[in-house]
Amino acid sequence: MRFPPTSVLLLFVALSAHAAPGAGGGRGFLDDYDAVTPSWRNDLSAGLGGSKLILLYVHPLGETGTPSFLRHPDIARASRDAFVFVRIPFKSGDPTLKDMNITAAPTVLILDGFGNEWRRATALSQNGIKDLLRYVPEEIARYTETLDRSLAQAKSREDKDDDRGALLIYRRMAAETKKGFDQIVAAREKVRQLGNKRLRDAVAALDTGDRAAVQELETLIRENGETPLGTAARLALLVSGIEQASDLRTRIPEIQRIAGLTGEEYAAVAKEAQETLAALEAYGDCLIGHAIRKSKRGDTDTARGILRRVASDFPGTKAARQAGAELGKL
Repeated sequence: MRFPPTSVLLLFVALSAHAAPGAGGGRGFLDDYDAVTPSWRNDLSAGLGGSKLILLYVHPLGETGTPSFLRHPDIARASRDAFVFVRIPFKSGDPTLKDMNITAAPTVLILDGFGNEWRRATALSQNGIKDLLRYVPEEIARYTETLDRSLAQAKSREDKDDDRGALLIYRRMAAETKKGFDQIVAAREKVRQLGNKRLRDAVAALDTGDRAAVQELETLIRENGETPLGTAARLALLVSGIEQASDLRTRIPEIQRIAGLTGEEYAAVAKEAQETLAALEAYGDCLIGHAIRKSKRGDTDTARGILRRVASDFPGTKAARQAGAELGKL
């Protein structure tokens, strides 16, 4: 886990109207508890350059002096050596406190340099604070070891060509919400790589009429939901056999939905859906042209049938609107 020097500074910029300075270097938070240092941002940034954690203390409005639960040599030492301390007065309705789900004071949160919350407490005592200061670093170390162990297990399964088993572990790791852990980032990349490999293999097998390929795509959809991978698998099924499909009226709205997805992670699948829609529009235009030729030759019944089919089977498209207009002329 890496702690970039500016990451938590950005987190606490929102607190600048409320927070008193945390101390870096030789003096600690408790050495000048009541001081208001204009340069607190610089002090906080300097203190967050390594592996320091943050004790965020939300105190009752109007509180002065150091509360009794902070008056202990071990806590004072931690304020100099291992932790950055930030004080915030509690104000009901404050949006920053609301975002952190803090509804009362006093409250203490232990955060890491990426803003991950590890512990919070509202029943505050010297022993309780000392336990938090001691246990949270141990908890982070255990969490890191668990990630390392899971990553090694997944890689071992990959080495044995057990991609499905590896992917189960990687997906479980990728679902972790904590920020700043390289293992989680690596797992998410592996989910993308292995998932894309399964997707490519399944799409290639579709051309051979392999029923197992359809089942694999359905599995990818079920396992990955509305993620880019799951969406790509869904589009592959929608496009498969579309030339002979009799259910265009149900396929096209879903392709249109995918074509409208935004965000960099959906750019590729959205572009493919847009290209599919363009091809369908061209197909619809061809059918309309065929209907117009039939009409000019006096075969209006056949023309009406073709136009009604386009209007019905190509919902929400220009081709459907044009077919409706041509029907009005017959």
